[in-house]
Parts: sequence; structure tokens; C-alpha cells
Amino acid sequence: MFLSLIRLAVVFFLSVGVAHACFCDEHKIPTVAESYSGTKAVFSGTVITRGKYGIWFKVDRTWKGARSKTIYLYTGNAINDCYALHADLNQSSHWLIYGYLEPLYRSENSKRPYTYKLMSRACDRTKPLVYAADDVKALDQLRPGRKALVTRRTS
Repeated sequence: MFLSLIRLAVVFFLSVGVAHACFCDEHKIPTVAESYSGTKAVFSGTVITRGKYGIWFKVDRTWKGARSKTIYLYTGNAINDCYALHADLNQSSHWLIYGYLEPLYRSENSKRPYTYKLMSRACDRTKPLVYAADDVKALDQLRPGRKALVTRRTS
């Protein structure tokens, strides 16, 4: 009986360490201006569906890049990383996306990437739109004299 309790305690403590091992240091998250300057696209969008390697978004509003009505944001293996986009993802959810053009390599020994994909980084500013009011305000100020583009529905 005593050994069973010891085993149970060891399993509990090991599982707690794994569950809490992933977090983002708030002091290392870039500012809106830093994220904006380093991105290929900044937009708000509605989740359409999850694809094999990413997520399809309907673009609602754009501050940078994002010229099409829909965008596929490649997530790769981010589901195994600290990545809020997977934790809170559901169809029709609204997100503020900071998309980076990231190189992909065929192997770790490859010298050159074989392609580039639009990705969002873990521990960056991508978040559900309901938590992004400060970001939206700052993004609007980064584009002085120009309103962010709003995609309008045509019915």
C-alpha cells in the first residue's frame, strides 16, 4: 500500500511539471510596433476551418500585407509548442494575427530553405480579437493618415 502511494505521488509530481512547463515570459513578448515591423502580414480574421498543417482565416481587417479575402496560416507542429492559437481555436472565432514569412527546410542539414510559409509565432502578439483592443488601437496609430482596410461582404 505504501509503495502504491509513493508511485502515485511520483506520477502526480511528474505530470504537474509537464503540464506547467510551457509559458511565455511577458517581458520578452515584443511590442506592437516591433511585431508590426517584423511581420509580413497583420490582420484580424475569422476561423473558417482547420487544415492539415494550419488554419484557414477569412480576413476581416488588415493593417499590413493580407491582400486576399482568405489566408492559410501555417502552424506546422505548433500544436506541440506553447501556442494559444491551438488552445482556443474553434470555428468562427475571431483572431488578431501577426504573420511572419518563415523559411522551411527539408532537413536540419539543409543550407537553404525549400519554401517559405506564413506562420504565427508562439509567445508573440497573436491572440483572440476580444483580448486585442490595445493592439488594434496601437496598429491604427502605426498607420497615421490611413485607415486599416476593412473587407466588406458583398451579398
